[in-house]
Amino acid sequence: MKYRKAEIERLNLSVRWLDSKNAKNAYDFTAKYCATDFYGLNSEVIESIFRLKIESNTITDAWLKSNFNTEGTVQVVFSENEVFILATSIFLDAWQDIFMPARDDAIVLHNDSNKILFYSHEHVLEIGQRKI
Repeated sequence: MKYRKAEIERLNLSVRWLDSKNAKNAYDFTAKYCATDFYGLNSEVIESIFRLKIESNTITDAWLKSNFNTEGTVQVVFSENEVFILATSIFLDAWQDIFMPARDDAIVLHNDSNKILFYSHEHVLEIGQRKI
């Protein structure tokens, strides 16, 4: 975790890292939203899934901002001990720095809605709505 935390901290995004217990809880909670047979969202518990292959940061910026609520905060979950909370507006402006292609997959939960985002190391984004 130290390398990822150091990289994220260098971005000066005002993130709040979860402690180990809460990070593990967030990771366990998000695990059910990941498909088990491919990199992406689990359509059994996620509806209205939209997928975008990232080929242009400008197009992806517009796509994210039109499909993901800009208000509130998000939890960015990389692993069971690497979870941080960040203002959604800051996340939407800095996604490409947070999700460099060399990084692992991540799940982003919007804390004020049921929106969920999956980032794949294959440079693909999926956005959906968590079923209640």
